[in-house]
Amino acid sequence: KTAFYVSDHGFGHASRSIEIIRQLLTRDKDVEVIVNTSAPLDFIKNSLKEYESRVIYRKVKNDIGLILKPESLYPDVNEMQSEVTRWVQRWDSIVTDEVDYYKGNPVHLIISDITPHAFLITNRLDIPSIGISNFTWYTMYSQFIPSDALCEFKRAYEHMDYFFSLAFHNETEILFQNQCDFGVYARQINKEE
Repeated sequence: KTAFYVSDHGFGHASRSIEIIRQLLTRDKDVEVIVNTSAPLDFIKNSLKEYESRVIYRKVKNDIGLILKPESLYPDVNEMQSEVTRWVQRWDSIVTDEVDYYKGNPVHLIISDITPHAFLITNRLDIPSIGISNFTWYTMYSQFIPSDALCEFKRAYEHMDYFFSLAFHNETEILFQNQCDFGVYARQINKEE
């Protein structure tokens, strides 16, 4: 089994994660995937209907994303600082709950696009991890949130075993153990949809 954590921020993460999950399930008929996300969960379920017997779906809140001022494209820095700080303070509890879940549902790999606490989970479970993205929340939040919370993001991402960086990535602050650079990819188009 492989667990996949998909960002709740927008549907771009979900679109590319769908294609990776499809490839995993197509290439190996014995693979099962546990999908962990909340906002794009129905979108992912609809996109993976043909594999439903080998996919477990869990409604799990993975990140806060960017919080914008009402009817604006400008960040609401105060609200974001507050929400992100509260979320980071809950990571120990979140990680403990996830580790407990996997004790009854063992996995051999966790892939994350690009939920930071997923790498704390893999560290506790002592299993490999892959991060996939063109950014991390560490870089995204670097100008918005307090440095103590920001350090927790960096610490989480440094537990990542492999980072598959996508086109236009700009990660310079985090030293990844193993980094592979990739271009742009997306899910296959279904003309009937």
